[in-house]
Amino acid sequence: MGWEKFVHMYGPLVYSWCRRAGLSPEDAGDVSQDVFATLAKKLDFFQNRQPGDSFRRWLKTVTNNRARDLHRRQRDRPQARGGTTAQLQMAAHPAGEKDELFDESDDERAEESTHLLRAATELVRADFEPATWQAFWQTVVEGRATADVAADLQLSANAVRVAKSRVRARLREEMVGLLDDPSLKANS
Repeated sequence: MGWEKFVHMYGPLVYSWCRRAGLSPEDAGDVSQDVFATLAKKLDFFQNRQPGDSFRRWLKTVTNNRARDLHRRQRDRPQARGGTTAQLQMAAHPAGEKDELFDESDDERAEESTHLLRAATELVRADFEPATWQAFWQTVVEGRATADVAADLQLSANAVRVAKSRVRARLREEMVGLLDDPSLKANS
């Protein structure tokens, strides 16, 4: 996958993780850039050594570490009169306490996986003829019956199944190693 595609898919997730960590929009943008600069240097170090290891979890850890670094730098600066939002948030989460800002719920994981699938779908759509794309979209996303889609698109039922299979294969190719959710991999 090319770097631009990678940033297109993961940039919004990294930014949202930064915002959930209590960073201002400006700081979240800066930290996101720092995360991608770090990844450009260290992407080769990621390894799936254990069953629970995943790229998305590693990326989130890198992001969380960069957000914490920023919080520490802000904490160590002299405090201006009246304080800052970041300093107030840090005061509310003393060091050593379990940091709920970085916990991840099932809903968040599902939302992030949905984002990745949507981004990959946008990337591969241009690779297909409109009828092929519609056959895939209507059967897979909209859940319509193959026979109904075939009739609407004036294709054979087999052509609809082949189109669906081709788009799914291309999506799997684009998504190799990106999704951590085993249920999504099984359904692809």
